[in-house]
Amino acid sequence: MKSSTIAVFPLKIVLFPDSIIPLHIFEERYLRMIQDFTENKIGFGINLSVSSKNYNTGCEAKRLDVIKKYDDGRLDIIIYGGRRYEINNLHESDYGYLIGHPNFFEDVSELYDRITLMNCAKTYNDIVHLLKNESIKEIRLSDIKTKKPSFLLAQKTGLSALQKQQILELKSENERLMSILLHLQNVLPALKQAEAVNRIIKNDGYF
Repeated sequence: MKSSTIAVFPLKIVLFPDSIIPLHIFEERYLRMIQDFTENKIGFGINLSVSSKNYNTGCEAKRLDVIKKYDDGRLDIIIYGGRRYEINNLHESDYGYLIGHPNFFEDVSELYDRITLMNCAKTYNDIVHLLKNESIKEIRLSDIKTKKPSFLLAQKTGLSALQKQQILELKSENERLMSILLHLQNVLPALKQAEAVNRIIKNDGYF
């Protein structure tokens, strides 16, 4: 489905649907972009930009809250992720920020595999127990209300920006969950090995 032109904010982060990201806005062109969003109803989205490459698939900001306005015009904002899109005909606007034509897309129609989700949560919680960090909480399946839990998990599981981009581009919830599970299953044994090494060090080199 095609929509009108939207602004593109290239960043080294990935915005997911229904996620929340805080941003500090200081460049004049992006301050103008935020102004156009709030006052003129011109939409904008975030596209990953790393190593001088801008990725075509991004996520729109369905709304934002201004948290703080500075005397020099800078802003602290929180943005809320909306629909995903692929951007076309990207070019610079009169105000210096990028604009393009988004093709919004949805997932293929399917129900997610609850067993895969349960395995993701179990493996994640096993990692939480190893880390022993009180600020990192376990995932409880009863707290997950969304039909696309992969986007929630992708924010918590230590994925790189490129891995998050791959998750964003996938159009299957089950493929996203499986990708996250494989990531967690790779992380867990590495952490167990590190924990074992730490125990040996604490015991002066004896098992």
